Amino acid sequence: MSEPCWGVCRGPLVILGRVAGLGLIILGLLGGVAKAQTETDTGAEADSSAVADSLGFDLGIFADSLHTGGLFDRLGVHPQLGSSYDVNRTSTKFGEDATVQKSYGALDLLTRWNVSVQKNSAQNNRRQQVGRGTTKLAYEVEDYGGWSLGSEFGVSRSNTKSDVNRQVHQDDKLGIFVSSEFLGSAVSGGLGLGEGVLSWNTTAQLDRTQSDDVNESRNRTTQLLTRADSTSANGAARSFDTELLVAPAQAVSFRITTGNSRSSEDFKTDRPLEPDSTRFINGKNEDESDAYLVSGDYTPSRDTHLGFSASSTRTRIQEYSTTQRAQDTRHGRDEGLSFDAKGTALWGIQLGAGADLRRVRTEYALSDQGAGRRSRALDGNVLFTFGSAFGLLTGTEVEMTSTVGHNENTYDSTTDYDEDGVNIRTVLRRDFGRRLRATLSGEGDLKQTYYHAAPGQVKDDRDVLRRTLDTSWTFAASSALSTSINMQVDEKQTINISKRKSSANSVETVVTVGANYAWTLRPSTVVSQRYSVTANSSTFAFDEDKSNLFRQSRLETEVNTLLAERAHLRLDHEFRFRDSGAYQTLGPGQGRGYAKDTDEVQQILEAETSYDVMASVEAFYKQRYDIRQVTQILTGSTSTRELLESTWGFDIKHTFTEGFDVKARAERVSSSNEPSYWKVRAAANRTF
Repeated sequence: MSEPCWGVCRGPLVILGRVAGLGLIILGLLGGVAKAQTETDTGAEADSSAVADSLGFDLGIFADSLHTGGLFDRLGVHPQLGSSYDVNRTSTKFGEDATVQKSYGALDLLTRWNVSVQKNSAQNNRRQQVGRGTTKLAYEVEDYGGWSLGSEFGVSRSNTKSDVNRQVHQDDKLGIFVSSEFLGSAVSGGLGLGEGVLSWNTTAQLDRTQSDDVNESRNRTTQLLTRADSTSANGAARSFDTELLVAPAQAVSFRITTGNSRSSEDFKTDRPLEPDSTRFINGKNEDESDAYLVSGDYTPSRDTHLGFSASSTRTRIQEYSTTQRAQDTRHGRDEGLSFDAKGTALWGIQLGAGADLRRVRTEYALSDQGAGRRSRALDGNVLFTFGSAFGLLTGTEVEMTSTVGHNENTYDSTTDYDEDGVNIRTVLRRDFGRRLRATLSGEGDLKQTYYHAAPGQVKDDRDVLRRTLDTSWTFAASSALSTSINMQVDEKQTINISKRKSSANSVETVVTVGANYAWTLRPSTVVSQRYSVTANSSTFAFDEDKSNLFRQSRLETEVNTLLAERAHLRLDHEFRFRDSGAYQTLGPGQGRGYAKDTDEVQQILEAETSYDVMASVEAFYKQRYDIRQVTQILTGSTSTRELLESTWGFDIKHTFTEGFDVKARAERVSSSNEPSYWKVRAAANRTF
């Protein structure tokens, strides 16, 4: 069977037009016979017809469907349909989705379906087809505290293949459920509680499941397909969830949620790479999961809050292990406890604090992949503004945050280690009148790692310290001109304690100074420029051959203007100059010197013109010229790379009627370095 053309064998604009036209015809046929047209509809139809005429479409066949009414109104069902189409240099993707939601008295229907097809020639001609769908029916009973009974059906299909492999996966699920608020109503009535003080919802569900997996790989030499481990399974799952919410006072609330699930399935694993009596493994998987969460909040005002939460989750999962070639059991545990508080102290100082404790552990019955982590962290923040009593600091906004944490990491197969971390950040902001604002921020971050080496072994402990200082000045000279100047210094120190890794000890420093402005010459014309100078150096104290430095200057200029009533012009020019080199030893006892080895100059010029054909259609054309020249200082050799690229196309963004909109963008890209190609994106959404 031949492969589909995927919209690139013929002109994509023709393909897009046919796809869009077909989609609109289908939507029109689904819309049924329209009701009498109102005066409001006349304007919408005229606008829609104008767009259709400009694109060469005949909307007459589905014009009636653009109005409300018709078959779906009589049925009382208004499905939502969506389509998308995406073509790029090497990939193509098409998708459809549908949602239907309807209430028949006490019976509620909700169904969602979507399919997608995609191909990528750059990934070994990867092709994928995916389809998913769910349908849920629920019957609502208002008596006895409120009950909901129903069923749910779900399917999932995935087929992925390329030149080297093929994978197929499918899932089916059919379940029934019951949900009730009876316990909350009974307890509230028995205790004489008011409305909204207590609610208690419980949900029980029983599912029947089935799944299949196929894995194949192709030998590049013999081109033969070889099947890898593939598994099929069918079984049942049950779950029981509860949620209890208690609000004894307006500012106080407590929440308790639980989730318990059990599943059992019979599985069969095909191991074709071992063609003997043990090739097929048959057995039973029995999984368990229990989760609990308790939380509380006290919020007497908008600026005051106290809260806590405690959670615990335990899981037991059985699955086939490709490393152990057998059925393995994984035990998991995740427990957490957290507190947070915020409030306003004297003089309007806002304070905040929090604490977080967590413990995670995973263990395997057969393999040694188990790992665990225990962590604790404390954080706090302060926000205030200096008052008039502080002289020159009056009006300065201060924001300070800090975090202290400790982690313990344990592994079954590798070395355990601990981590300590401290982070402190301070931001100062000050307005000098209405036009000038100054901002100064500083941040320090220290991470220390300690390895649990056995006695006599070398410990690979490591410290990483990072410090950042950032300042900026923003000045609005007038309503038409604004400028800013900024500077940032970022330093990172990495220190390995053990001698055998000391050659990696380094100090990385990045200094950036920049300025920019935006000038509105008139409402339709804006000119902006950005300039920056960056120096990035890496110094290795015990390995001088790795030390290096590069510097870069960058200037960007952009002009946006309105050429005519519907025509826009954007000019963008970027200039970069960069040199790089390394520190080298000058001679015995002479220290080191900087030797530049590379100069790089790059310029990018881009011009784009766009024209509003009508309110919903825009045509555009742009050209991009990119030239880069690299000179090797030692050899004097120079290499030049030039790129000339032109792009033209159009954008469509149109709403035919309420609930029916179409968006599309098509681009034709021509380049001096590669063959021309299309980029097309289209999407349509319709609510009937």
